Amino acid sequence: MLAGLDELINEAESADQKLPVIMREFMSRPDLAEVFNAVVSSMRESEEKVPLEESIRLYGVQNTVFFLVTYKLSEVYSSCKIMTKDPQTHRLLAAPSQVLKYAHSARIAIGEDGRYRDSSFAAGLLFDMLGFTIVTDIEADQKKHLEFLDQRFNRGILVANTAVKIARDKKQLRQEKHLVAACLIREAAKVAMAYCNAEYLEFMKNCEKAKISLAIRNLAEVNRFGGTSASVAQLICLCFEMFAPANRALSRCDTPFMFLAEKKLDDFDLAALCFLSAHLTREAMEKPKGNILAGTLRPEIRELDLRLDFDRIFKKEGGK
Repeated sequence: MLAGLDELINEAESADQKLPVIMREFMSRPDLAEVFNAVVSSMRESEEKVPLEESIRLYGVQNTVFFLVTYKLSEVYSSCKIMTKDPQTHRLLAAPSQVLKYAHSARIAIGEDGRYRDSSFAAGLLFDMLGFTIVTDIEADQKKHLEFLDQRFNRGILVANTAVKIARDKKQLRQEKHLVAACLIREAAKVAMAYCNAEYLEFMKNCEKAKISLAIRNLAEVNRFGGTSASVAQLICLCFEMFAPANRALSRCDTPFMFLAEKKLDDFDLAALCFLSAHLTREAMEKPKGNILAGTLRPEIRELDLRLDFDRIFKKEGGK
């Protein structure tokens, strides 16, 4: 991955497991270690030096990951205004959580203590990187592209949270750990499509206004752009070590039934859940009620072995 972030953002069972990775990063980059120690010292209001590992624990392991990822990306996207550094201290003027606003927001929205905390952070980071790229490379209609980025991120969070609720009713889902990331990457791929061809912005607007089905829109993308956002999503997965195993499922999130003929049931399950979640969260979609088979909602997922309690899924948070 660009900037060598894979080991930093890969999933870890605990903070202690991530600590050796962070230590290796700092050992290979003493310049970043020096800036980091200065940041921690300023927080402590003390110039007394403490061991690096102690500084990491004081700052917080996840916050340190934020720090390292932000500073390493600042070297790739140095022309972005948000990456501006103090010429004397070499410290970024903006806090890491402000620089990586989508990674930060995704982790909070999905749950900082849950099983998806690392994958949601990494998938959110993809939106940040797309934002940096847009700001760096696009001048005409930059505002529209950034608004589209924000819109697709919010949509991805909505779909991902719905997918998590649905997955609770699935007895077996071998690729469950990729569920949240798949929903977010699916939306990020649309931003990448718009970056490559600005006409995609209007295309998406018209498709959503006309309430075109996901499978038909997939076909329309091929006819108009020579490829689909699903193909882009697959390529994105292959750029992230932690998401690479989910690349096949992402290639057919709008047409999951295609996996059945190939008997790739694990890929079908993940793609079908992404498809179902996207379908259920579309605007003006009449929400199902009661306990019914998922396959009765759309023919594309008729083979999905899943009975859903929609009263629970669409129950408002905090409701009784």
